[in-house]
Amino acid sequence: LAPFSLATPATDAEAPPQTLTYALVNPPAGASIDAAGTFSWVRSLEQVGQTFPVRITATDNGSPVLAATLDFDLTVG
Repeated sequence: LAPFSLATPATDAEAPPQTLTYALVNPPAGASIDAAGTFSWVRSLEQVGQTFPVRITATDNGSPVLAATLDFDLTVG
């Protein structure tokens, strides 16, 4: 199966903008996210026909710490 990737960039509206950190919560096997917020997934044949929930969080380094969450489902065809 071909690798899948999806850009999920976030922005911080404060001036100056704060540093954002991305994280995956309970990702499916083979999934990762990089420092720029790009979700990547190397799917396996065992995952074909299944749907996987994905949750990405972007957290700033401010005080108080603020975060945003993106939830979606991916089905391996």
